[in-house]
Amino acid sequence: MTIGFMHRGPRYLTSTDLDGLGLTVSRIADAIEESFRHMAAGDVTSPPMAFFHRERGGWFNSMVCSIPPLGFAGCKFQAGDSTNPARGLPSIQGIYVLCEDTGGQMVAIIDARWLTAIRTAALGALFARRDARPGAKTVGILGCGVQGRLQLKAFKEVVPSIAHCRAYDTSPGEAQKYLREMSGLHGVEVEIVATPEAAVRGADIVMSSGPITKVRNASIERDWIAPGCLYISLDRDSYITDGAIDVLDLILSDDREALFHARDHESSFSRIARVDADLLDIAKGDAATRRSPDERVGVFVNGLGMEDLAAAVAVFRAAEEKDAGLELAPQYS
Repeated sequence: MTIGFMHRGPRYLTSTDLDGLGLTVSRIADAIEESFRHMAAGDVTSPPMAFFHRERGGWFNSMVCSIPPLGFAGCKFQAGDSTNPARGLPSIQGIYVLCEDTGGQMVAIIDARWLTAIRTAALGALFARRDARPGAKTVGILGCGVQGRLQLKAFKEVVPSIAHCRAYDTSPGEAQKYLREMSGLHGVEVEIVATPEAAVRGADIVMSSGPITKVRNASIERDWIAPGCLYISLDRDSYITDGAIDVLDLILSDDREALFHARDHESSFSRIARVDADLLDIAKGDAATRRSPDERVGVFVNGLGMEDLAAAVAVFRAAEEKDAGLELAPQYS
């Protein structure tokens, strides 16, 4: 067992603690890239996600992973419910348990909602800095929640030419809050639009992050997606029509096998018959990439335990440096 963790309890990190760490999306993106290099070397154990829908539009899922070269393993459990905001609760809630790999000692309990948000934003940044067309200026944001905020910042970091954002949300109140909080914040002009079409049509980068639903509420039509558009779906395929998927010249994912597992077992991604490249291909250096400024590129993020683990390790190391959070009593005396 790692000597530094002996006779210590786990470090409990709330969202407030995590906000204070000063971690950037770019730092988490680099950590995720490193985890895929370990995967390419055969040093990752990451079983498929367990995911199932509940009644009334909710869901549960869990993900577990071990990366011995990093020295850690971990597991996330979370629940999603689109009706929670009306009750004053987050739509997604959960915890992440981080363990040191040698003896399995639990070293941290982390707010999974915060962790999932920053690692998902990091995935968007990874693909945007690689596959956005040169000189991209306009972003379409579908969903003005946490991801809408994080993605705009991440896109600007990796595609500095971004200057304009058209944002849409089903809640007018959320949209106006987004306008107040984000307008000009990252040197990007923000415009609130009345329809998803107004956000998507003609945009260089489009990001959708609506609730993940058992029955698709597909609305993004094929003629909305402009030549050269990079479409990043953070809500599986819940809001893009089959016709729009059909016009994509390249289809990318964080993990090909995870996407096809979800397609075959969880009623997602039913229209996707191929994945041209995933992050493992990118780590190996043999991934398909944009071949011309006019190609339409689609990215479907499924979410992996190794991505959460990479982010959790970065969080834990930063928390150790700053002595952040609350150290709980040891499990064993």
